[in-house]
Amino acid sequence: MSVSKIVAAAASGVNKDPGLDVDNVFSTQVYTGDNTTRLITNQISLGNSYLANQTFDGTQTSPTTITPNLGSISTWEVSFFFKCTDISVGNQWIISTNQGYSNSSPKGFLIGLYNAPGYLALAIAGSNFGAYGFVADTAIVQDRIYHCVVNYQSGTIKMFLDGAAQGASIGSTSIGSGSVTWDSVDLGIGRSTSGGAYGQPFKGSFYGVTVTSNITRSSNFGPPTLGSFGATVDEAGSGGLVWTKSRSNSLNNALVDTEQGEGKYLVTNATSETRTDSYAQETIVDFNIDGYKLARDTGSDTMNRNGYEYVSWTFRKAKKFFDVVKYSGTGSKRTVSHNLGSTPGMIIIKRINANGDNWDVWHRSLGGSGNDNNYVQLNSSNAASGSSRFGVYGTDDPTSTTFTVKNQSGVNASGGEYIAYLFAHNNNDGGFGPNNSDDIIKCGSYTGNSSASGPSINLGFEPQWVIIKKADNTENWYIYDSMRGVITGPHDNGLDRKLIANSSSGEGGLNSNDPINFGSTGFNIGTTDNELNNNGSTYIYMAIRRGSLNVPTDATKVFHANFQGNANTFSVGFPTDFAMVAKTGGSSSNAVVGSRLTGDSLYLVTNDESAEAASSSIFTFDLQNSFKQGFSTSANNISWLWKRARGYFDVSCYTGTGSYGLTVNHNLGVVPEMIWVKQRTSNNDDWFVYHSALGNTKWLELNENTAEQTHQAAWNNTSPTATQFTVGAWDGVNGSSSAKYIAYLFATVDGVSKVGSFSHTNGGGDTNVDCGFSSGARFVMCKRSSDTGSWYIFDSVRGINGGNDPHLELNSSGAQVTGSDVIDPLNSGFTVASGFLSSGTYIFYAIA
Repeated sequence: MSVSKIVAAAASGVNKDPGLDVDNVFSTQVYTGDNTTRLITNQISLGNSYLANQTFDGTQTSPTTITPNLGSISTWEVSFFFKCTDISVGNQWIISTNQGYSNSSPKGFLIGLYNAPGYLALAIAGSNFGAYGFVADTAIVQDRIYHCVVNYQSGTIKMFLDGAAQGASIGSTSIGSGSVTWDSVDLGIGRSTSGGAYGQPFKGSFYGVTVTSNITRSSNFGPPTLGSFGATVDEAGSGGLVWTKSRSNSLNNALVDTEQGEGKYLVTNATSETRTDSYAQETIVDFNIDGYKLARDTGSDTMNRNGYEYVSWTFRKAKKFFDVVKYSGTGSKRTVSHNLGSTPGMIIIKRINANGDNWDVWHRSLGGSGNDNNYVQLNSSNAASGSSRFGVYGTDDPTSTTFTVKNQSGVNASGGEYIAYLFAHNNNDGGFGPNNSDDIIKCGSYTGNSSASGPSINLGFEPQWVIIKKADNTENWYIYDSMRGVITGPHDNGLDRKLIANSSSGEGGLNSNDPINFGSTGFNIGTTDNELNNNGSTYIYMAIRRGSLNVPTDATKVFHANFQGNANTFSVGFPTDFAMVAKTGGSSSNAVVGSRLTGDSLYLVTNDESAEAASSSIFTFDLQNSFKQGFSTSANNISWLWKRARGYFDVSCYTGTGSYGLTVNHNLGVVPEMIWVKQRTSNNDDWFVYHSALGNTKWLELNENTAEQTHQAAWNNTSPTATQFTVGAWDGVNGSSSAKYIAYLFATVDGVSKVGSFSHTNGGGDTNVDCGFSSGARFVMCKRSSDTGSWYIFDSVRGINGGNDPHLELNSSGAQVTGSDVIDPLNSGFTVASGFLSSGTYIFYAIA
C-alpha cells in the first residue's frame, strides 16, 4: 500500500494522546528496492510535505493544490476529515480533481455540500450534484468533524461517510476504467480547481487528507480517528533521521536527516563530508507527515536499487527520545543547545563540510578521567579513548538543554559545520504511552563473561532494536532488530541478523549459537564470542522498546485470516508475529504454528506432543505488511495471523528450572485470560492451556480432546498477573534448566477480541454468544471443557454462515469437515447452532 498524506492544523478541542507511542517516534521498515519513485509509509511524522493551514473562511479565490505523486494505479481512494462551519451556504466545493467533474476520465470528481442545509454530495464524470453523483443520506451538522472516503476500483466509484456507504446508486456507477496516473493529477482543496465560476468556496476545516493506492471497499467499515495517524495532527513535521542499509549487498550505511534536508546524506562507515552529488539526489526527496519519499535509483550505492533488500530505521524528533542539531564550529570550547528535554544517553557528531573527520560518539557509560570524557567513533572498530572532545569530564557533561565540545576538528573546528544526533536515556521518566509514564529508550553498558548463559540486561521493557559496541577493545558496532529477526533459542544457530554501522557489508550472523535474545524485560547474550561477550570486557549499547504501547481498537490491524495456495506471499496489513496454518484439503491436516521470536524455520504441531521441528523457510516473518508460508502441498491452506499488541496478544519464551513457582515475565500489559504453553526441546509433552473460566488449578490440553484436569503442577495454584504468569514443576510447563518453552497469551479487548465461556444444550435451541462485537466474529475457537470434545476452529474466510460451516480441529490431523451447521452469524459475536455441539460448558476465543 502506498499513501500520500496531507495533514492540516487541528482545530481547537481535538485531544492529543497523553503520551506518544513508540510507533510514533521509531520505525524499522524492510523493503525491496525497485528503482521507482516510491513512498515509505511508516507512520512517522518527519516533514510538512503537503502541509497547509486547511482552515477556510469562505473568501478564498483559489484552492490549495496538492499532487499526490502515487504513479499509475487502478485502485485508489481519497480520504479526509472535514468540518463545515457554515452549512447555510449551498454548493460549497470541498475537494476536487484538476480535471474537473465534467471530464470523462476516471480522474474527474468533486465533493461538496449540495444545497442548504448541506447534504454531502459526490459529482462525477459529466454530472451535476444530484444527477449521476451520490448524495449522503444524512444532512451534515455544522461544526461536527466527519470522515469521508471516495473509493475507486477499476471503473466503479463509491462514497462513504463515517464508514457508511452513501447514496442509493452506490457501487453501480461507472466513471471509466483503467489506471490513473496520479503524478499528473492535482487535488484542489477548499475551492474548485476549475476556477471561481464553479460553486462556492468552502467554509470550514480539513484534517488528515490522504490519497491511497490498492484499497478496496466492499462494505461499511469503521472509520479512523484523528489520533490514528502517525502523529497527532498538531505535531506534524517534527523532523528526524532516516538510516538506511542494504541487507542483501555491500552498500554504505546512508543517513538522511531533516536538518540538512532532502537530497543529502552521510555515510557512517566512512569519513566523508555530506554527499550532495548525483547519488545524493537519488536518496530521499521528500519528508512526509507519515514517512518519506524515495527517488529512483539509477546506480547509486544507497537506498533503492532494483531487487536489493533494504532496512531503514527512522528516528523522529521527540522530547526524551531523539533530537537532531546542526551547529557551526568556533575553534574554542563551546556549548551547543538542544531540544531533547532530558540529559542525553548518547551523542553522535559528524563534520559535514569537510572530508576526513571521524564520527565521534559520547556515551553516558564511557566515563572519563582528568579533563577528558572518553569517546568512541561510529565509523571505527577502535576502543574508547580519552582525547579532548566533549568538555571537561564531570564538569561539562551534557545536560537536558546543552552539550559541550572542545576545540577539535571532529566536533568543533573554526569554520566547521556539524550535525549532532542525540539519543535520550529514560530512567522511569520517559513520559510515553497512554498513561504518559513509559520508558522507550535506554543507553547503558554490561560486562562480558564469555559464558553461553551470559549477561542479562534488564531494561524494564522488551527491545525491538539494539546497537552494541565493545568499548575497551577493538570491535565493530553491531545492530540487531526484531523486524529482520532476533531469534530466541534453543535452535538459534547464528540466525540473529546483524548489520554493522562501521561497515558496508550486508546482513550476516555470528558463527556461534544464540548470540542475542530479546525478552520481556530486556535482552541477554548467549554467545561466547568476543563480538558480544568477551570475559571482563565492557560493552555499551542503546536499546529501543518494542511497540505499540496502546491497546488496539481495530481487529483488522492485529488479526488476519487468509486462504491461499502453496508457498504464497500475501498481504496482511501488519507485520506478523504469530502464525497458525492448516491444510483445508486432502485427508489430513496438521495445524502448525510459528512465531517471529522463533524464526522462519521452526514450527510446532498443535495436535501432538512433538518437540519443535525445523523446515527451511516454512514461514517468512521479515516482511513489512505481508506474510509467506512455505508449505508445498497439493491442497490449499488457511492461515490465521496475529500481531502482538498490548492487552490483546503476546508471545513469551522462557527456560525451565524444574522448581515449583517459576514466574515468567510477559508484555501483555493486562491479566491474560488464556495461555498456551509448549515445551520446545523434547517430545512427549502436551500443550498446556490455562483459561480464566477454569481458574488456576485446572488446565486443558490443546493436542487432546480430554476434559479439564486438575493438578497444582500446571499453574502452581497461582493466577497470572498483568506482567507474569506462574508454573509448577511438570516437564510440560517447567522441566529442568535445559528445557525451553514458549507461551502464547490471549486477552479480551473491547470490540476486538473476547475470551470467555458459554453453556450449550444439544437440541435445546441455538445459543447466542455475546462478545461485544458490532459486526460479528471473523474467528472462533471453542472447546468443551466439562467433558471430552475437540478444539474447533471457524473463520469467516472459509465461511461463518447460516448453513454448513467448514471447520478444523486443532487436536486432530483429520481433514476439514464441511457438512455440518455448527455456528451461525451474530452481530454481537456468534450463534451456536442447536444440533451439533454436545451439551456442556465450553471455553472460547473469538476475534471481531
